[in-house]
Amino acid sequence: MAGTLEAIWRDGHWVDLAILITLAELLALVVWRKCRANALPWPSYGWNLLSGLCLMLALRLALTDGHWALQAACLAASGAAHAVDLRRRLQR
Repeated sequence: MAGTLEAIWRDGHWVDLAILITLAELLALVVWRKCRANALPWPSYGWNLLSGLCLMLALRLALTDGHWALQAACLAASGAAHAVDLRRRLQR
């Protein structure tokens, strides 16, 4: 049992599932936005989701021995998206 859990952890497929769930959430929010005039605008959730997705991609690359430069690029993109999100929130 422990070996199976370790294999599931190390192969990174659970991160793929988390990424798919996040993309489904994004799709649901976009559809909801199209159907309702008073729904949240994209910037209210988009930068936060983008930051999280970039972190998950960096984690996926780290778990599967992806190239360090791609890991660094994902982390940098996450930080940039987070900075944009924070700046937007602080300007309100």
